[in-house]
Formats: sequence, C-alpha cells, structure tokens
Amino acid sequence: MNLLLKHSFLLLCITLALGANAQVKYKASVVPSQINKDEYVTLRLEIENAANLQQFKPPSFKDFNLLSGPNQEQGMSTINGVSKVYVAISYVLQPKRPGKFTLGQSVVTVSGKEYTSPALTVTVKNELGRTPSGQPAPNFASPLFDMVEAPKPSETYRDYILKKGENVPDKVNRNMQLRLQTNKTSCYVGEPVVASYKLYTRLKSESKMSKAPSFNGFSVIDLLRPDDTEQAVEKLNGREYNVYTVRKSQLYPLQAGEIELESATLDNNIQFIKEGVEMARMDGFFDGLTVSPDAVINQSVSLSSKPITIHVKPLPEAGKPANFNGAVGKFGLSATLEKSSFGSDESGKLILTISGAGNLQLVTAPDISWPQGMEAFDAKVKDEYDASTVPLTGRKTFVIPFTVSTPGEYQIPKIRFSYFDPATATYKTDSTKPISFSVIKGSTQPVYDIDTLSQKKPESISKKIFSHREWIV
Repeated sequence: MNLLLKHSFLLLCITLALGANAQVKYKASVVPSQINKDEYVTLRLEIENAANLQQFKPPSFKDFNLLSGPNQEQGMSTINGVSKVYVAISYVLQPKRPGKFTLGQSVVTVSGKEYTSPALTVTVKNELGRTPSGQPAPNFASPLFDMVEAPKPSETYRDYILKKGENVPDKVNRNMQLRLQTNKTSCYVGEPVVASYKLYTRLKSESKMSKAPSFNGFSVIDLLRPDDTEQAVEKLNGREYNVYTVRKSQLYPLQAGEIELESATLDNNIQFIKEGVEMARMDGFFDGLTVSPDAVINQSVSLSSKPITIHVKPLPEAGKPANFNGAVGKFGLSATLEKSSFGSDESGKLILTISGAGNLQLVTAPDISWPQGMEAFDAKVKDEYDASTVPLTGRKTFVIPFTVSTPGEYQIPKIRFSYFDPATATYKTDSTKPISFSVIKGSTQPVYDIDTLSQKKPESISKKIFSHREWIV
C-alpha cells in the first residue's frame, strides 16, 4: 500500500471512530442575511460527526437563482482536545426579485435518524450594489487530509546540520518560509488572478497545511490536483531554495473592491542532526535508517504566508450593452437547429455554443426572443473547458428544447451575446444570423421527451478542490 493509501485509510478509520462516538449536529447559516437585489448570498449547511450519512434533502430555492452548488467540503478539527469531523455543503444564490424570503428547512438522515436545519430569512432590498457581482462565493475546496510524498528536491542542502552554538528558531527562520505570490495585484471583475502558495526550504521536514485560504469573493479553479505538488529550485534574496508549490489556483473576482487573499498556514515537524554524526549515518537517517536519539533534535514550527490585497476594478458602466450578463474574456457565439423541419407533434432543439477564453464557468445562456406560438423549456448545459489554462478555454453548449403547436414557417431572430474584453477594456457583442425552419402538421397528439422538457431549473457550477494536504520534503 503506498503512502497516500496508507494515510487515507488511517484518516478514514479515525473519522469513523470519531463520528461513531460523538454527538451529531446539523446547522445552517446564510451570509449575508441582507443584500441588494443584484448581489449574492452563501448558504452553508454543516453536519458534524456523521459516521453514516445516508440521505440529504436541500431546501427549496424557488425565490433564488442557483449560481453555484452543491459544493462539498469535509474535514476534521481538534479544539481544546475535542475532535470533530464534519461535512459541509454550500450554495451561492442570487435573488430573483426584491423582498423578504425564507430559505426553508433541509433534512439529513444519519444512521436512520433525521436531522432538520432551521429556516433562514434573507432580506433583499430594491437597490443596486456597487457592482452586479454581489457577495463572496464560498470556499469550493474539499479539505481532505491527503498525504502525498513530494518529489525529491534537485538540490540537497546541509542546513539540517545543527552546529554548536546555533539557535534552532533562528536557523528555521533563515532557511524556511511560506510565501504567497500572484501574477497581478489589479484586475477587473471576472478577470482571473493566479495565486500560488509556495514553501521555500533548505531543511528536511514533514509539513501539513493546517489553515487553507478560503478565497472569499472569488470563483476558484485549482491548477494543481490534490495528488500533485510542483517542485523547483529558485533563488530568494541571493540564496537557493527547494520550492514546493502547495496550492495554486486561478481566481475570478465576483465583486469590485479591495479583496484580501488570506494567508495559509503550514505546520512543520523539522528534524535536525547535531554536528559530528557520521556523514553516512546522517544521509541514512533521511532515507529511513536510524541514528542515536541523542543526535536528533525535533522542532515544530507553524509558518504563515503574508496576505496580498487584490484591487478589483468594477466593469465600466459606459458602453455596457443591455443584454450583458457578466461574461468576461473573449468569446464567440454560434447557433443551429437539430432539425430544420419537424412535425407539430415533435419538439425542436436550438443548440447554442459559446466558445473562447474567460470566465466560462460563470457564463449563462443569452436571452432569446422567441416568436409567438413557440414555447421554450429549460436548457441542457454541457461544459467543455480546459481548467489548466488561464483563463479557462473551451466552450459551453446550451441545448434548448421548444415546441410549436401550429404548422407553418418560423424564424428565430438573431441572438446576441455580449462580453467584456479586459485586454481592451471594452464591451463586445457577437451575434448569430436568423434561423428559419418549418413545422408540418403532426400525425398524432404531441409526444415529448419528459426528461428533456422538464421544469425549469437554474444552472449550477460545481468544483471540488482540496484545502488540506500533507507531504514530506
């Protein structure tokens, strides 16, 4: 069994043991509870110590558009010697209209017993906020205590040798630090920023991320998989370090203002060897052999990165198209019909494709002026994008079923899709040509695909990323 599987199995056993012997708690929160009509709220539902979570029923979102969720998070924490495990589910919601609304109860079933969350109230004022992007998005991370073995560094330094008269804390400060780096500190709403948390070290240690950044105010796409760690050798203030990138994400701001990227914290168990131990034995120690306990000094150190503030500029009001709906990047729009002629007892399908680079995960379908006598239904959405590129590249396809009860010749007017191009700081619009089609008289009563012509539901965005990682350097 490899290192990752061993420790994952150990965590599972600990989690089940804790959950089996601790009291189950189910709680809900909504932040903020009062917003303007163009802003967002985050609903968070948390189940503590659920060893056997069998069923989850979310509350009704009938007064809200679901922008993101369900986003799952799980982890374990210990406070004052008391441990708990938890699973949290969060949603980003935007109100459909001003008013006072209730997010109803949700129910979870744990080991055959039902637990109910309290109902929550959200007040939506009939006013506009500073930007149409609203409140912070939740942390989309899944805090898993995965343990991975980092690749061996390309440089081996002898700073783990503790010489006579050297001070251990000072030696750690000189040879190990956690830094947050970004590719920019100013951007527009919806324009990505790349944030990298890097461990610079010349020492040997076991390290675990005990506090992950929440990235409130951003839609998050991770650039490193949970089982990946980037490794390099870099110079810092004239000295070489082995550098391990422990978290790397592209962040899409959801609102304008000064938004702080939080610090991350690594707990490190550093081992030094006193000067005078044989070189062969010293090298063997870090390969898993043993040396005299008297020759080893262990030091536990928590390292935190300094936060960085990102200046997020609002999208300009001047020149904003009436149909603009938050797309930022460079995009193109195409449209076609599945069939150009069909019977009145069939359903037609309009296929819209938005392709390009930008905040694709947040892009929604453009408005369509349907001719009289046509009834459209909820779109089926397919995302195809490369999450390793900055910004995201790919396409988003909307398959929109519709019906026409009266035979005849019809035309769907041109469809327009507007976006903001941060490279030129201007709004641009792409459009399709009008689409003509024929409807002939059907031979039977209309029979439609029930799965396709379903009740309208809001689109959702779901991403799981990690927040707790453990590795050996």
